Amino acid sequence: MAEAVKEVARKTKDNLSSMLQDLANNKRTEVEIINGVKESQARRLGMSAPVNRWLTQLVLSLERKNRKFTQKK
Repeated sequence: MAEAVKEVARKTKDNLSSMLQDLANNKRTEVEIINGVKESQARRLGMSAPVNRWLTQLVLSLERKNRKFTQKK
């Protein structure tokens, strides 16, 4: 199993995530669907997901920054 994971990592090391591609192309990301759902699930279970929450907020702030930048052009 570990070797299979390493092989996938080797083969995809130069790939860009879809979220990074969305940010680079000034598109909305799927961060709220991916990370936001995890945060909601944790809350329902009486837990917290601070890293997911932080990542969601970080990506959303980058989306807002992109929108402001492109509106100024």
